[in-house]
Order: sequence, then C-alpha cells, then structure tokens
Amino acid sequence: MSSSNNPIDELTERPNDKFGRFLYDLAYILAILGGIILVIVILINFVSILSRIIFLNPLVGDFELVEIGSAIAISSFLPLCHLKKGNVIVDFITAKLNFKKIAFLDCISSVIYGPVSYTHLRAHETGRNLVCRLLLE
Repeated sequence: MSSSNNPIDELTERPNDKFGRFLYDLAYILAILGGIILVIVILINFVSILSRIIFLNPLVGDFELVEIGSAIAISSFLPLCHLKKGNVIVDFITAKLNFKKIAFLDCISSVIYGPVSYTHLRAHETGRNLVCRLLLE
C-alpha cells in the first residue's frame, strides 16, 4: 500500500480484482510493445539517413513508416498513462471537490477517453494505406 494520504494515489495502484489486474497487465504489455515499435521507428530513421549518405538513395516510404509507427507507439502508451493518472489535467476546478465527485468525473473522462484513443488510431488511415484499419480489424 501507498504511504501517501492522498486518495488519488490509491487509484493508481495495481488493482486486486481479476479483471482490473488483466487491464493493468495489458496496459503494461501495450506500453512495452509501443517502446519496441518506437525503437523500430528509430532504426528506420537511422537506415534511411545512412542510405542517403552512403548510397544517395533514401529508404522508400520512410516518412509513412515513421508516421504510422509513431501513431501506434503513442496509442500504445496512452492506456498506461491513463491508468497511472499521468495525463495532463487542469485541476483548479476540481481541487476543492471531495473524493467521490473527483472519482465520478474520472469515470466520465474514462468513458470519453476510449473513443478518442480509437479515433487517434484511425486518423492515420488513407484511401490507399489502410495499415491502422488492418491492425484494428
């Protein structure tokens, strides 16, 4: 348990129920996969720059690969950030509210957060390049 007296800190601890532990572990796995994808994006940039210098010919499609890889990596980090209450919030409105009202507002923001993160993945979809659609379906 946390030694802090702040009730918000108790919300960011690892859950005890089975479904909560599943979601928490899934968020960690997604964050690790997002980190791996980000390393792959860095390697794509490195290979592209190196091929421009050595062969005077860049890697074909490197901008698109970096764009899609970055979108997937960012989307993979968001669930863990949300579970850890790491999102940037403006709390001057809720600073004086009690714990139940803050928890209720957090619940509403979580319900809204799902479709927002889903549309973030779908935003990089074009008519010819349906990589995100293929990953989601």
